[in-house]
This record gives sequence, structure tokens and C-alpha cells, in this order.
Amino acid sequence: MKKSNYKTSDMNIAAYLKARFRLDIKESERDKNGRVFFVFDTQKVDIDEIITDYVNGKDLCSVNLFTRELAGLRVVIRNLQEN
Repeated sequence: MKKSNYKTSDMNIAAYLKARFRLDIKESERDKNGRVFFVFDTQKVDIDEIITDYVNGKDLCSVNLFTRELAGLRVVIRNLQEN
């Protein structure tokens, strides 16, 4: 059975998922220690394979898209930390 959600606090992985696979963030949440988590809907992808390929450097994505998504995630984090 495929996982329907993937939760991460790693900005690089979150930016990669957004840039490479156009996955949308379902939810952003902040834990009691201030760490921000991003929750993705992953029903239509094999998230375990995607993360393995990312970590092992087997998959590529556009640097421009990646850096744009990373900048957007920083804004989300800043907004969550200020509220």
C-alpha cells in the first residue's frame, strides 16, 4: 500500500519534490520546538524511490526551479515562525 502523505522538515527535499514532481504542499506545520514540517500528498508517486534517488544523486531537476521553490519555502517558514 502506498503512503498517501510524506512529511519532512528538510527544505532541500521539499524544494526538490516541488520542483521536480510538481507536488503541492498539503499542509505546513510548526512543532513545539519551532521546527517547520511540510506535508505532501504522495498517492500518485513512489515516494520511497524518489527520496532514494534524490539522496543517491540519481535524479536531476532544474536548478532554477529548485532555487525558486527553496526561496518560496523560506518565506513559508518565516511566516510560520512569526505567527
